[in-house]
Amino acid sequence: MNGLLRARWWLGIGVVLIAFGGGLWWWNNRTTCTILEYQRARDVNDLLHIFADDSYWLDARPAKDALAAFARELEHVEHPEWKPTHEGPMQWRIAHCGSKTVGFISFYHKGSNRARILYLGVDKDYRKKGLGRDLMKAAIAALQAQGIREIIIATRIENFRAQNLYRQLGFATTSTEGDFIFLELHAQ
Repeated sequence: MNGLLRARWWLGIGVVLIAFGGGLWWWNNRTTCTILEYQRARDVNDLLHIFADDSYWLDARPAKDALAAFARELEHVEHPEWKPTHEGPMQWRIAHCGSKTVGFISFYHKGSNRARILYLGVDKDYRKKGLGRDLMKAAIAALQAQGIREIIIATRIENFRAQNLYRQLGFATTSTEGDFIFLELHAQ
């Protein structure tokens, strides 16, 4: 009996040590990021890098053309009167971790009560940490505070991770066009 108690004691100690070690691992590997407004001097190079890595997922055009169009959008952030394809100025939110820009979301109005989320990108080294969800929530909150009732987003049909995120946030599929699926969120 004494041997059985000793084995249970060591088993309990082992479980506690494993749980403690897992907690330490989580604490040391957590990502502390903030969602900020876009600042060209701080963000532009990191955003171009993230976009270049993900252009297939973010734009239907060939990579070189998509990157050039994205760079033009970034050049005109400080000039809200420049609206090449949308009715309102492009708005940006940036995920910033430490001293690095690691994600972005851009969105614009498509009329008085509709908006479109155009781009959502997260640096590959910072994925699966909730930053895409945080950026989406920041954009949704900003748009709803501006009186927007319907928000549209599109992603590639084979981008199931993005579709799952959008559905978890309340978006529903509305249509497909070519290689893209369109989802929409209706405000309560």
